[in-house]
Amino acid sequence: MKKKIIGVGVASILIVLLLFLTGCGNEIITNNMQNNEENEISTSQSAEIDNTPKYARVSEYADTKRLYGHIDEQGNEITAIRYRSLRDFSEGLAAFSVNGLGSKYGYLNTNGDVVIEEQYDEAGEFSEGLAFVKKDDKYGYIDKKGNTIIDFQYDAVSKFSEGLASVKKDGKYGYIDTKGNTIIDFQYDIANSFNEGVAAVKINNKWGFIDKENKYIVEPKYDGASDMSDGMAVVMMFTDGYDEQYGYSKSGYIDINGNEIIPLKYSKAGSFSNGLALVKETNNSKYEYIDKQGNVKITLDFQYDGAGEFLEGLAAVSKDGKWGFIDTNGNEVITPRYDSVNAFCNGYASVELNDKWGVIDTEGNTVIDFKYNSIEDFTN
Repeated sequence: MKKKIIGVGVASILIVLLLFLTGCGNEIITNNMQNNEENEISTSQSAEIDNTPKYARVSEYADTKRLYGHIDEQGNEITAIRYRSLRDFSEGLAAFSVNGLGSKYGYLNTNGDVVIEEQYDEAGEFSEGLAFVKKDDKYGYIDKKGNTIIDFQYDAVSKFSEGLASVKKDGKYGYIDTKGNTIIDFQYDIANSFNEGVAAVKINNKWGFIDKENKYIVEPKYDGASDMSDGMAVVMMFTDGYDEQYGYSKSGYIDINGNEIIPLKYSKAGSFSNGLALVKETNNSKYEYIDKQGNVKITLDFQYDGAGEFLEGLAAVSKDGKWGFIDTNGNEVITPRYDSVNAFCNGYASVELNDKWGVIDTEGNTVIDFKYNSIEDFTN
């Protein structure tokens, strides 16, 4: 699942400009991460490999139109590549629109059958049995039969995570349960999804963390904060003006109890995954992977110009503009040769070579040929 570090003043913005892979579904890019104010608030978890059938969203061009479909892990087409807009599968369903932007959305199943007709202005992924959808400029939630479970009344929403969803009403965020009951009143400027029992929230221009009883684990005092990941969260404070070594901010880490475990001393800091986090102490220092005590476990040579977090024991690294993967000992196990990559998810990574996307396994073997304009992660 996707995760995003929360930034300053907006939900879903990286507080650092380091190139981090952040879970199943996020492509490494070589420019600064984008700001998506009040967009979907995403949760974060490292993917676990299972044996249930999984499917990936792919795209091809027909004339000048980009069309989407789904393939299975053997590369077989299971959803015809004919949709202008198509989402990944979640809990067995995928949102689609035949004509794309400006048209209505419905849902189809893994057989390609339409199970919920096109009727929504927007449609999110299913989580905990519900998906958010939009009608008449308001958001609500439906079940897998298309029944409206929570009425259309919100201005912004997230998917459900750990039994709660962050929603916006009358200019403030609060939390509801899967029955639509307000569990935490609408009081926050931004409220991220719960992850590992806590949520990052912004109030009066500062970030803190709350539990599900709306008690502060960390009082709002930081200028930026990430979702909790692997028992740790990134926190950030602005510097007093621009600093040549650190830029405009310094970042460190807190634990699930709000203790500041690793001081705010990094110019760039990524989330913990597989027990490691990617950092740069200053803008001019090398990339390093640290453990939860702040000990340096891997130092990357200056020949690497980008890196990602560890997922399924591998992390993406960039050398001379090409991407490959290292293991948790820092050994280069897949030589950098790809133009772009996604993190490993369920044993596979989609990668780009010569403007076409294919799929490799953890040994670097090509399992799906390079023939698509895009391939997302395998999900179900």
